[in-house]
Amino acid sequence: MLNSLHVAQSGLYASKKAIENVSNNIANENTPGYKKRVVQLSELELTDAQFTGRGVKADSAYRITSQYMYDNLMNENTKMNYYDTISSITGNIEIMFEETDESGFSSDLDRYFQAIENLRTNPNSEIYRTTYKTQGRVLVESLQNLYSNIEKEEKLIKVSLEENVKKVNNLINEIGEINQQLGQHKEASNDLLDKRDQLEKELSKYVDIEVDRSNNEYMLKVGGEIAVRYNTNIREINLVEENSPQIDRFSTNPPSGKPGDAIAENYDIGPGDKISYKFNNEFEVSVEIGSNTYKDNEGNEYKIDFDEDGVADTVDETNYIRALSFAINSNKDISEHVTAYNGDYSVDEQGNIIDNTGKDEFLRVQANVDGEDGKFQGRIVVEEAYNPTYEGKNTVAPADRVDSDLSKPVEGYKHIVIDGEGFSALEGDFSVLASALNGSPTFSPTSYDATSETLTINGTSFSTAGKTFDDLVADINADGTYTAAEGNAFVVNNKKFITAGEDFAALATEINSDPNFVASYNAVTEQLSINGHNFSTAAPATYRDVATVINNNTSFTASTEIRGSISITVDGEEKKFNITDTTTYAQLVDKINADPDLNASVTEDGKFTISNLKNRNETLEIVEDLPTPLGIEQVNKNNGSIFKNEQQSKEAEDKVYLSVYDKEITLKSGILKGQTENLTTNSPNNKIIDYKEKLDNFARTLSDVYDKFVKTSATGDYIYGHVATDKYNGDREVKNLNLFSGMDVMSLKFNEEAVNDLNQVDLDYMATMQWKKDLEFDGFEQDASSLNITSLSEYFQEIRVNISSDKENNDFLLETQETVYQAIQFKFEQLTKVDSDEEMINLMQFQAAYTANAKIITAVDEMIQTLLGM
Repeated sequence: MLNSLHVAQSGLYASKKAIENVSNNIANENTPGYKKRVVQLSELELTDAQFTGRGVKADSAYRITSQYMYDNLMNENTKMNYYDTISSITGNIEIMFEETDESGFSSDLDRYFQAIENLRTNPNSEIYRTTYKTQGRVLVESLQNLYSNIEKEEKLIKVSLEENVKKVNNLINEIGEINQQLGQHKEASNDLLDKRDQLEKELSKYVDIEVDRSNNEYMLKVGGEIAVRYNTNIREINLVEENSPQIDRFSTNPPSGKPGDAIAENYDIGPGDKISYKFNNEFEVSVEIGSNTYKDNEGNEYKIDFDEDGVADTVDETNYIRALSFAINSNKDISEHVTAYNGDYSVDEQGNIIDNTGKDEFLRVQANVDGEDGKFQGRIVVEEAYNPTYEGKNTVAPADRVDSDLSKPVEGYKHIVIDGEGFSALEGDFSVLASALNGSPTFSPTSYDATSETLTINGTSFSTAGKTFDDLVADINADGTYTAAEGNAFVVNNKKFITAGEDFAALATEINSDPNFVASYNAVTEQLSINGHNFSTAAPATYRDVATVINNNTSFTASTEIRGSISITVDGEEKKFNITDTTTYAQLVDKINADPDLNASVTEDGKFTISNLKNRNETLEIVEDLPTPLGIEQVNKNNGSIFKNEQQSKEAEDKVYLSVYDKEITLKSGILKGQTENLTTNSPNNKIIDYKEKLDNFARTLSDVYDKFVKTSATGDYIYGHVATDKYNGDREVKNLNLFSGMDVMSLKFNEEAVNDLNQVDLDYMATMQWKKDLEFDGFEQDASSLNITSLSEYFQEIRVNISSDKENNDFLLETQETVYQAIQFKFEQLTKVDSDEEMINLMQFQAAYTANAKIITAVDEMIQTLLGM
């Protein structure tokens, strides 16, 4: 009976605890992060053989949760907040670009174009001229206002990021403090666990986290790096900003070894050539080969002293990189922003920069300010001096024959041998042949009567009417007085030797008769010997074959016929250079270079060139008389721009990231990822830098096309922009508008003074810009070669469309992510959130149990009283 009283008492106590738990659940129904509790009831263990049981006990109250669902909920929360951050950024920028029919940059651009049209109709109108000045200024201010607003958004993101990092560290520290409190309990406190869960969920908004609670231990990672471990090891997150400068290298890309000079690779630098460095389309310095001064964009000259010995250094083909670097660093307008070096410098132990001074390497230009704030635009422009060069159309080698097709016949000299003596004359020129014969004691006197067309040799006459030299040979042999044969010539060192046919033995005899040569022929070995040099004549070798061998392998020159000539007129004086069947380009170059007025060469890329040394500003008159023409034509000046080597150069970079103990954290999602990637310039997801670069491209093209142009035809064909006109080498005038300068939005300037110099030709060109749909925005020349060509208006509209598209695409991802998050949250809350209906049912159950146990106690009490009253 007493045991029954004890059992009922345990039931009362357990029911009371359960009712208290229900009351606590109902009280915390709306408490953030609270998870409903359930009292764990269990039967008291038996201590003897009693079979009715000892009652019930309330062990503890535990939380209802699912760690798997909770971890997924945090992951999705991180992603949702990332998309929400990007949506906020793109939304703010989209608002900046909102326009109405009368306001916005598009309207300002239209009004600018209209101002040009108005001024074009009346170039002398001061009203229209003033209006155009105003609209040009407004256009720049409107564009810069857009850019400044984006930069303000960038600064706000940075301020918010700094605040959010502080919040993250506060959350990490709070989690650490809770862990310390939990460590003081044998059993984990439910309210502390709820608080820690709530802090983890709040932390997951900012960064992606991983929590490991296995084996009664605790470890929290941020971006894969440990931030909290156990209850004492707490690591705060650091915000790191690293900026690196822009470095432009005007260098080559060798397969191995050090990079070389891009200028030398693209141009044959020589006397009078001008090399300029143009900075932001605003400032410029130039050096000229042969000069010891450099010029700025206003034409002022300054001494060059790159070796700092106090003596002006003359610029030549070996030092123009050092001279140009000196000019850049000496110009206050350019050196304020950048520093130029001769190649890649070294740094000594004290941190001092050691530039290369021994020889030219390549031009390296580095920003003085690290990061995006120091970015710039620079290019090299080369203007070759007016030194007319002539070039053959074919690609050749020095050892190649000048006459490449010997199968083509030429109208040259014919050779005839009479009684062993050889004579030459142009085919059919019997008068010249008669003079040659008359010069020989054997055949003198010989004469030719042009009237009767009769050749008389020692009193024997031969008719030449309608005949060739071959006919004459036949007639002489038929007469019998003399023996004649067709001759073959062999020329050694400009000495001609003629034999009847190709007879190497006879040729050796003829050559040996000249005191300058010792010649013989060995019929057994079939070798011709000239001055100790032996040449094989074994069949099927011909005179031309042997002449070619002699020509290519000895100090002799040898040939069998003249194929033609090249005549070069210098300052009214004609200079003629004969070309034989064995003349090589190397020999022709030597012949031409022997004349002090001329220079010839075969270039590395295989072009035969001729230039005027006597007067570099005068053209040459070149006449080719060859069966296979060389196609020699004047080469235009090779002017143009050299841009930085994209592979070798480095863009200005702002890098913003988080770290733990100097180790970079790679975030996958969250608010901080959205903010850091939009502050890191080389991030592919950086929307801000994308929009800024597009505006910079717009400003760069605007500055380009309104700076210079060339009108190439009367019908209105133009070369657009300063980059394209820099390579122009024609005879048309390069018109300088100078209306805009600068190579990005914030350096863009409108030159109102230049408006006063505009004429009708300038305005006609400017008017085409409104409708020109093949403009390029890549920073290179306007040649319509890019696939992404459009107009100024359409390009700006594309920027607006891209911003709206980015916002719309991100909002779609955000909505999708919100749906996923809400679905998981709903399931999780179904499991963990207090349900008042369910709690009321529990209350009634435990109330009933309490009442029942109380009745048992009352019954037992009555039974005891009955027993005591007996």
